[in-house]
Amino acid sequence: MSIDVARPESQHRPIKRRKLLDGTIVSLIVGKEKRVFKIHHNLLCSASDYFKAALNGQFKEAEEQKIELLEEKPAVLESFQLWLYTNSILDEGESVPTLGWYLLIGIYTFAESRLIAALQNHAIDMIIRKASWADVVPAQSAIYRDTVPGSRLRTLAVDMAASIGLLSEWQWTGSEDTLYDSTEYLVDLVKALYKQNTTKHPREKNFWKIRCNYHTHGEGEPRCSENTPDPYKKPAS
Repeated sequence: MSIDVARPESQHRPIKRRKLLDGTIVSLIVGKEKRVFKIHHNLLCSASDYFKAALNGQFKEAEEQKIELLEEKPAVLESFQLWLYTNSILDEGESVPTLGWYLLIGIYTFAESRLIAALQNHAIDMIIRKASWADVVPAQSAIYRDTVPGSRLRTLAVDMAASIGLLSEWQWTGSEDTLYDSTEYLVDLVKALYKQNTTKHPREKNFWKIRCNYHTHGEGEPRCSENTPDPYKKPAS
């Protein structure tokens, strides 16, 4: 997908939104292919403290308004750019089931490393939705490979596996081939299962309801409502 960032859709947007779409255009140089993504400076900095610091300081990036992200995947930056301008990572014709696990995990880890909490939360919501549609838990090997201890995505993956995973179908591990890929994951899973089996709390299977447990919110920000309906909920069969 290509977004024309130079010409906003409307000249009658609210003032705050218009300001985000005014001014300098930043170039993000992404991946081994060095693909260029152009994004409005104000919009990019409003979403990420990482980019705000890099583009407004004394660094070369601030002078050139250009940042190289050669370790990132262009598909992830496509989703990031789309989300910045539309508040969704779903493009036209896409749906929750068509989103790939590795893309969703990549979006989350990119947002986590670039301090984009709102995108982290959006990715968490989409992962929960896709798990509900597919009746499986996320790809734990990729999650544990690309995140650090304490990541909320790790916590979500473990909690899902402990609550709805089926070892007979390798849903605790993704597949038999990846069973021993992550000792960290197996240790965390055992801890989660032990905690569940030694408490009287029922296993939670409606992860949309408790999604805020896995979100990243700033101090004083309100929690998500448990009663907010999911607009992408899987129809009852």
